[in-house]
Amino acid sequence: MSIETHAGKVCGIVFVGHIKGIIPIDETEFENGAQLRDAVGTTIYYKVLQLDRNSAIFGASSKQAIDHLQGLTWDRLRENMVIEAKITRVNNRSLHLDVGAIKTYLQADEVSYEWIDNMHYRYKMLRLRARVH
Repeated sequence: MSIETHAGKVCGIVFVGHIKGIIPIDETEFENGAQLRDAVGTTIYYKVLQLDRNSAIFGASSKQAIDHLQGLTWDRLRENMVIEAKITRVNNRSLHLDVGAIKTYLQADEVSYEWIDNMHYRYKMLRLRARVH
C-alpha cells in the first residue's frame, strides 16, 4: 500500500497486478494520514466497490471488507473450535491476534505453560493456533 491524494482526500493505494485500487481514508479504520502512512507495508483487508475497466482503477473500502469478514467469521465460530490466527503484534504481556478480521489478544499466561523469556523473539512473524471458548 502507498499513499496518494485524490479529490482532496488522503487515500491508500493498492495494486492487483496492474490494476490500481483507491481506498479513501474515510473507508479505512485510520483516523488520519499519519496512521495511514504507518500502515504502508502491512496487510490490509479491502472490498472492491467500483471497477472502471477502461482506466484499470477500482474504488475500495477497508471498513466494508472488515465488516463482511467479521460477519463470516462470527457465523462459522463454534465453541471449542480450533482456529488459526495471525499474530499482528507481540509484547511481553500478550499476543495481539487477527482472527478473520476480528482483533483479539492472548495474555502471556494463556500462551504457554512454560516460561517465555522474550515473547517478541519467540512469536514474531509466526502463526498461532488458538481455541475459541
